[in-house]
Amino acid sequence: MNRHTTKENEAGVMHTSISGGVVLYDIFTRMGFYRGGKIYFSDKVCKIISGKAELISEQNGLEVREILSPKMGEKIILSGIPHVFYFHENCRMLEWFPEGTKSEEFKKYRNMKK
Repeated sequence: MNRHTTKENEAGVMHTSISGGVVLYDIFTRMGFYRGGKIYFSDKVCKIISGKAELISEQNGLEVREILSPKMGEKIILSGIPHVFYFHENCRMLEWFPEGTKSEEFKKYRNMKK
């Protein structure tokens, strides 16, 4: 069964598709906003289509920052890694992971604001 939803807010637009056991987010985010702030309990793949984003994650108690751009290809965020994205430019990003993946908010990152 295929399902599609769209959510829009001040940060941008997120289209969600679920098909063949995979959840796909097609996300447009405006420059200067944060998005995310969760821990997923499955590996998640991200790909920047346009723009530039910073992936902020916590690994082994340390904060790690990585700039993502279209040139980089796919970025895999491993299961259990808390993370949030900060958008340095208007950005279009794809994310996908298995349907049924559990997640929880990571308050340190979830409360980050523009």
